[in-house]
Amino acid sequence: MKKNARNGFFTGRVENKMRLLVVEDEHSLREDIARKLRLSGYEVDACADGEAALEALTAERYDLVLLDLNLPKVDGMQVLRSLRQHDLETCVLILSARSEISDKVEGLDAGANDYLSKPFHLAELEARVRSLTRRKFIQQDVCLCCGRLSFNTRSRVATVDGQTLALTRKESGVLEYLLLHQGRPVSQEELIEHVWDGSVDSFSNSIRVHISACAKSCGRCWATTHPQPHRGRLRDRRRGTMKRLSLQWRITLLTALLIACACVCMNLLLYRTGATGMDALNGFMMQYQPAVRIP
Repeated sequence: MKKNARNGFFTGRVENKMRLLVVEDEHSLREDIARKLRLSGYEVDACADGEAALEALTAERYDLVLLDLNLPKVDGMQVLRSLRQHDLETCVLILSARSEISDKVEGLDAGANDYLSKPFHLAELEARVRSLTRRKFIQQDVCLCCGRLSFNTRSRVATVDGQTLALTRKESGVLEYLLLHQGRPVSQEELIEHVWDGSVDSFSNSIRVHISACAKSCGRCWATTHPQPHRGRLRDRRRGTMKRLSLQWRITLLTALLIACACVCMNLLLYRTGATGMDALNGFMMQYQPAVRIP
């Protein structure tokens, strides 16, 4: 983690993690929030005033902004309105001591995704962060595809070659998360964090069971859309092929045996008759030689 001396916000960049910006003027609270979220696996930047927040939002792109309203230099509500002028996708969670209903309505109408009143427990804050980062998964591209597999994030329906898969809600969440992060490995802890809300023990077999069920559903759907020959038919075909090969081998072996027997008989005949037999054989062959005409 390092501090940007020019704009005064802290950065700690880690690849393949969701990026969060904490904007809070109270030093101890800001450090506690950032430490808690980093321990939860997020990449966290932190700044202490509205001006530094605007600079950070201009320089970097974040998945979630935790924004206090009572900020020095630039008010938090002004930071929110400025962000929404050019960015409608980044989620914003307001953290404020203003707990009146009118304040919450104003913040939500200005473009915030959630509102948490101070004082709050860090466990509740972490749960709200998980909820908002999950919503981030619904992309502008409604349909996520990987080969013949597609998933509609709006209707929550997965299909293989147009054939609908029967998936549970958790299986759909696992499939959606994996499709959104194609090209990189996804750990079990990451799935627990974003699909199970961290409510499942990391040593539990639940995730493997859901992934296995999802894979089996895809396999059954593939078998339905691409039927294979029946095993009995394949077995009959193999047997017929083996029978044909066996018949050919039998004929070949019988022919070879007959030739070998003929050769043995000829040798025995020649051995017994000797030269007389050879002369008789030559005379027999000479009878069938064509006569040669001399012009």
